[in-house]
Amino acid sequence: MSQDDLRKFGMIPEFIGRFPVLANVNELKKEDLVRILTEPKNALIKQYKKLFLMDGIDLSFDKKVYDYIVDKAYDS
Repeated sequence: MSQDDLRKFGMIPEFIGRFPVLANVNELKKEDLVRILTEPKNALIKQYKKLFLMDGIDLSFDKKVYDYIVDKAYDS
């Protein structure tokens, strides 16, 4: 990716000049998004489980729920 690419995407030159480094990244796959939701120490799913546990509710998710969340993320 170059500065010209960013200009083509509609970014203004004043904003582009503030990026010290441009890096290319691969598109995240659905499996990657599920891992992001569940694996990190502060993953969203873990946070919600802990919040519900504070109220005495043992929250659990079926794998289909993760797939649904990821599909919704791809739709937006």
